[in-house]
Amino acid sequence: MKILIAFATLSGNTQMVSEHVADHLKGLSHDVTIMSQDELEPTQMNEYELVFLSSSTWGDGEPNPTSEVFMEKLKTHTEPFGAVKFAVFGLGDSSYAHYCGIVDRFEELLKEKGKAPIVESFKIDGYPEDEVLAQANAWAEKAVAAAV
Repeated sequence: MKILIAFATLSGNTQMVSEHVADHLKGLSHDVTIMSQDELEPTQMNEYELVFLSSSTWGDGEPNPTSEVFMEKLKTHTEPFGAVKFAVFGLGDSSYAHYCGIVDRFEELLKEKGKAPIVESFKIDGYPEDEVLAQANAWAEKAVAAAV
């Protein structure tokens, strides 16, 4: 399957999880591209069968600046997304009222574009330890299975 993982990170944790998931899916013989959301134009997503959107949340549910810019591109994008499927994961801190708010915002935006995520989104609380990375891999496999 041709997969894109589009991440936004400031501290590096979201990129690290994205790279971990990409390596796992490549090990399962998928064709995986990983890139920062600041390098991605929405039209490019139509080149993939499955797109993972990943980002960190800052403060009380706010997107990091890279995701904020990318979300604005998505909002103004008018071309249909065709057959591409979407899944969303993000990092946040559950001590805030709007834990992983970026995940919720991406879900809402995708629904507005007629592309609800194909699996329940995956939220990571705090620093991604080995157990969480294993859970992220299992979640990504579910998304791939749902995209078939």
